[in-house]
Amino acid sequence: MFICAAKVDKGKVPPAFTLNDHDGKTAFAKKYKLPYTLLSDEGNKVRKEWGVPSDLLGTLPGRQTYVLDKNGVVQLIYNNQFQPEKLIDETLKFLQSL
Repeated sequence: MFICAAKVDKGKVPPAFTLNDHDGKTAFAKKYKLPYTLLSDEGNKVRKEWGVPSDLLGTLPGRQTYVLDKNGVVQLIYNNQFQPEKLIDETLKFLQSL
């Protein structure tokens, strides 16, 4: 079993990163009318730096959502590889509680 300890934790400021935005790949953003920019982590560099764990015994790259406050501190970490719909509900509940 492969276990990866997360390098980014709730209450901490994650390491800085630079990623390309979704220019030229806007179908997802337009389809769902997302009011924010999507970023692409080609090569999984940020995923590795942030310590995102793999899924299915390391066969799939992990997927996590991070909600940061205005000071850049992580307030919520949600693993949403297999239940993306639940992510929306959990994130909205969290944001409404602020």
